[in-house]
Amino acid sequence: MSVSEDPSRSSPIDPSLVDTNAGEVPADRPHFAFWPKRLARKVTLPETSLWHNVEVAATRYPSKAATIYFGRAKSYAALRAEAEALAGWLQAQGVRRGDRVALFMQNCPQYLVAYHAILRADAVVVPVNAMNKAEEFGHYIVDPGTRVVICGAELAGIVASANAALPPSQRVARVLATRYADELPEASMSSTQGSAAWAGALAAVAGSTGLAMDEGAIVGCTSLAIIRRYRIEPSLSLP
Repeated sequence: MSVSEDPSRSSPIDPSLVDTNAGEVPADRPHFAFWPKRLARKVTLPETSLWHNVEVAATRYPSKAATIYFGRAKSYAALRAEAEALAGWLQAQGVRRGDRVALFMQNCPQYLVAYHAILRADAVVVPVNAMNKAEEFGHYIVDPGTRVVICGAELAGIVASANAALPPSQRVARVLATRYADELPEASMSSTQGSAAWAGALAAVAGSTGLAMDEGAIVGCTSLAIIRRYRIEPSLSLP
């Protein structure tokens, strides 16, 4: 069953919570008595999406650094290419428009790649504080109906524990983990000699919990060929 076919993950938005004023604020609001005259009183909503911004930046400035992580730059062209490949992987897992994908990791280039990949796949980002423990993370699986998690490798155990504590019908279907070391400059890789042990550790996590973890979890969602080979479906509409 694909993610979209599971009726238990539906989480419709309450229409009463949707702002229908298109950025307009009633003129009688009391805070306007103290509102600086130089500031606008309404928000002009853009007609474009966050993914459109990445497309524009990657087209205009493909070689310009989008991120600089411990001295290693990732260009806007690379950010776009990796996000599209990861979006293709999400589609291959059954993620469709409106599906929830949890993002559970520290500040790193992979976070930006994964964030925009989720948007590119027309899915909904469920950001989770990396300080959360298993008992807390379980709520981020159940409440929004999350079926896919992208996380830092050091947090995969928390995802597995939270997942195992839930009824089978509510569990995450797929987890993709990434190692922060994959984005370090090559000169710094000598300091991560023990990182290969993650392969055995993650395999043990998957085997003990029944959690489906991709090969991409072993070496990082933005650098392994298993992710790079995926492509966006041509029929996918841009958000």
